[in-house]
Amino acid sequence: MKAKSASNQKRPRSGSTAGRGSHKDISIKPQNITPEWEQKNLGHLSRGAVFELARNYARGNDIEPARCAFTKAATLCPCSRGLIRPPCKCKDFRRAAAKTPPDIFNEAMHNCKCIVSKRFQKCDDAIHISSLNYLAALSLVGNDFCRAASEASWLLEISPRKLEGYLRLAQVAIKQKDFRFAWQIYTAAMNMAQANNLQDDHNYANLVKMREPLNVKFSKLDPITILPYELLLNIVEQLSVGDWQNLLQASKEWHRWMTTCRRLWSSVAFKGHEVASKLAITKLMKYSGNVLKRLYIRRPIMIDAAYLDLLRESSTSLKDLCIDVKEFKKDWLTPGLESAFSFDHLILSARYLHDLTDFEALMAIATNAKAFSVSLYGYNETPQRPLTFPLFHELQDLTLNFSLKHRMCLNMLARNAPQLRRLWLNKIRLYCEPVTAESVQVNPREYFPHLECLIIDEVDMENINPFDFFKYSFPRLKIFRFRNVSCRSQMMSTIANSLSHFCTLSPVPDHSFMQTRDIGVLSIDLLERPQDPAARCLEAALDSGIVECASVEMGLWRGRNLGMSAYKKTALWGSKGVRVLVLTFPPEQYVHSRVTLESWDEGLIPFLESFPNLKSVVIHESSPFARQSRNKAAIVEAIIGLCSTVQTVYDVETTGSERTFLYELAARNGRRIISYQDFDSLEHPPNVFSEPKRQLPSGSRDPTLSFPISTMPDQPCVFW
Repeated sequence: MKAKSASNQKRPRSGSTAGRGSHKDISIKPQNITPEWEQKNLGHLSRGAVFELARNYARGNDIEPARCAFTKAATLCPCSRGLIRPPCKCKDFRRAAAKTPPDIFNEAMHNCKCIVSKRFQKCDDAIHISSLNYLAALSLVGNDFCRAASEASWLLEISPRKLEGYLRLAQVAIKQKDFRFAWQIYTAAMNMAQANNLQDDHNYANLVKMREPLNVKFSKLDPITILPYELLLNIVEQLSVGDWQNLLQASKEWHRWMTTCRRLWSSVAFKGHEVASKLAITKLMKYSGNVLKRLYIRRPIMIDAAYLDLLRESSTSLKDLCIDVKEFKKDWLTPGLESAFSFDHLILSARYLHDLTDFEALMAIATNAKAFSVSLYGYNETPQRPLTFPLFHELQDLTLNFSLKHRMCLNMLARNAPQLRRLWLNKIRLYCEPVTAESVQVNPREYFPHLECLIIDEVDMENINPFDFFKYSFPRLKIFRFRNVSCRSQMMSTIANSLSHFCTLSPVPDHSFMQTRDIGVLSIDLLERPQDPAARCLEAALDSGIVECASVEMGLWRGRNLGMSAYKKTALWGSKGVRVLVLTFPPEQYVHSRVTLESWDEGLIPFLESFPNLKSVVIHESSPFARQSRNKAAIVEAIIGLCSTVQTVYDVETTGSERTFLYELAARNGRRIISYQDFDSLEHPPNVFSEPKRQLPSGSRDPTLSFPISTMPDQPCVFW
């Protein structure tokens, strides 16, 4: 009865494919083969003998006997337990192949509720798999693609961990000119093989070879599947927050990767064109969880109580906040601001404040911060009362930048910020109580005992005696820069008299080539007035041999190739401490004719050779003369060819054939040229000093910081 019911099974309809409902029951008994023939030729043989007989029939092109024998060999498999095993009708490989990535393996492994899945298990028997594979191949020989697809799907459903079913089903798809389906099958097979370590299987090489021509047309490489983690993280970090939200919805893989990438959400920056609305911040907190460390909002926004409460909720993990405030609403103040926030770095740029009370309340947010920078614009009139500060418990960096000059008491700031190490003031009117040695001994906290860097721009000093101010305050000051200060000459004289604290002097930082790249060079620029008290103090500093770098303006007049004032020659000539020399060419002394090598022999080379410890020369590029490549090439050529003491020349923008010539000349003379382009490519910029110098721990330099937290030199220095 079982054989009879099997023989009465319907054949699949013509044109059916390997989709849902396409796995029709195929006929177990081939046509023109009677049960008597099967009993006579196959009944007395073992399973292996039946399989070998089927292969012999196939070699002789006896299709019907071969099909009968292969079917008999498959039926005798132990997984069938003597029953006729039909294919499962529930598997839909086309739907599974359309997923990204193709999920054919899980579709085949899925235990459905049909009678086949309940009665039979998966089978990896070699004879069973080979028999079904031969049956599908015989159908392909007869161009019966529908039957071949059903048999190949049957093979894949029985043994999804073997590559034979994938290869045969893809071959049928290619015969049917369904190339996309074939590529999806190959892709699913490769994923399965890699997951189960089947790369050593002999069929894996065929799989890769067959997939290559289809990859050209159908492969859509998703970066998340092919790029290394670090490279993918770098790419995503450059995108905007809006792009991140689009990636979260791109696919399940992207959503899974982004929601589990803690490093990505540790630092979030809203671009200048993005609106950091409350909804955007809420979504950001939802996806980032508790790992958000740094938040930068570069587009001006309006702050109210609700927005501030939202930032307060996120401040449990938030350490760095940079925000540009367009306007504060009148009800933005909420009680308990002093203890609500715990930022490490807080950078605020406010356009309009109602009065000074709002600013003081704003500073209350930074009471627990380690770095605080605020820029205020839009005041209509200068406030009359001085600024007051809350108690900053751990503040180390403070930047105050105003559009109008505010009055500020230095003693109050020193008392309320006892840990302050770096201070930058812009447009401030400073005043303080009288400073004496006795007052410093009684209240040392009032005079910045830990301050190492002080930068003041456009600052007025109302009642501060510069001599007392620098004599008794700032015992650890290492970097001091000031410009547009009302008492410049007196201050310079005072600083120069305190050479135990300051050993290197530098001009206003026009030498951006030096400072931004941390060459380790600080320069001194001699004043144009020899009788100036500051100039005399600087000459004394040069004579003492403690100045390591000097900056000189080299004159190029039409009458003489090299012009040098007498006081410059006597003050700087032959200084033993100078190891780095910065040459600056002013625009007003620009020369139109080409400078030759011989024209520098009379003045420049003897000047350079007078320094016994000179090792490096930096050519400054701030003038039209220095920007011309041909003039720069002549200068560098003279230094390399004629000066025996200089080992390194820091050139900026020499290009073209002149640059090639100079590099070859330097190599022949055993010298070194470092250009602007080379400096950008160096992983660790060299120190121009010949002796190694102790470096303090370096901090971070964030592009949004208005106050740079950078590496400090180990020697004290002064900018002016």
